[in-house]
Amino acid sequence: FALSVASISEGYVPPATLAATTDLELSLVDRWVLSRAAAAVDAANAGLASYDLAASTTACYAFWLYDLCDTYIEAVKPVFRSGTEAQQAAARATMFACLDTGLRLIHPFMPFVSEELWQHLPRRTSETAAHPSIMRAAFPTTEVYGTFRSEQLEADFANVQAIAGAIRQVRAQYSLPNSKQPTVYICSESAEEHAAVAAAASTIGALSTSAVTVVENREAFSSGCAASVLNGTCHIGVLLAGMIDVAQELARLDKQAALYERQIKGFQAKLGNERFMAKAKAAVVEDFKEKLATAEAQLAALTVTREQFAALA
Repeated sequence: FALSVASISEGYVPPATLAATTDLELSLVDRWVLSRAAAAVDAANAGLASYDLAASTTACYAFWLYDLCDTYIEAVKPVFRSGTEAQQAAARATMFACLDTGLRLIHPFMPFVSEELWQHLPRRTSETAAHPSIMRAAFPTTEVYGTFRSEQLEADFANVQAIAGAIRQVRAQYSLPNSKQPTVYICSESAEEHAAVAAAASTIGALSTSAVTVVENREAFSSGCAASVLNGTCHIGVLLAGMIDVAQELARLDKQAALYERQIKGFQAKLGNERFMAKAKAAVVEDFKEKLATAEAQLAALTVTREQFAALA
């Protein structure tokens, strides 16, 4: 919370109204977290209306922990370090809106804590005299926050989070500390996804502690990359040359390749079994086909990675 308030800075005057936040140059992640705030408002109000307090508190908890702290604050750190004045203004207004909304949401459940923290926030000019206490502030409603909700935007950003997660998984796999910021190459076979990734490259980099470069195809990946495939179309290459033991990595890749080969043979055997194909439901068959395609794509990517590491040995 202290980090978030510090980002707003002393003497900050937020937009006069919540709606005025949309007048700023909001980034993808700004619009996403405002949409998530609107979703939390919907869920919290629905829980209160049905006397399902667990649903309300879960919505508040998820917004604070996963949406605001885990994602948004991490994503906008580079903006506060080196963003333009317009980008920082949008991020500050968004941060204030999230903190203000989040504290109002938890007030029924944590009255003393929310009051204490709310007193550290600045006030909108439209509320300065009217709301000396959070107890007098209006509880967030769907009518007020509904304009910020976009399920399509949230679905698009989910792909950004998945890519960042895949990069973090590679970092964890190779025990790369946060002090190391590897170059990451990303390309997609889908033109639409490729454009979306290019637009969100800085956010992906912030969420994965890496330097993201979007390229046209896998041939543009440098040698020494650990390759990963997401959704069968998005290819990720984390440059590890100079950061790991090559011989140890080759042995690990051989072991992983053997695992993929066994999986592929198992899926092929299932799909080639006439009795299974005759009795299995269409959804089950389709699931096996998807698993086979994923395993084959992973093996192909791993094979390329091994060749690149072998060249470094």
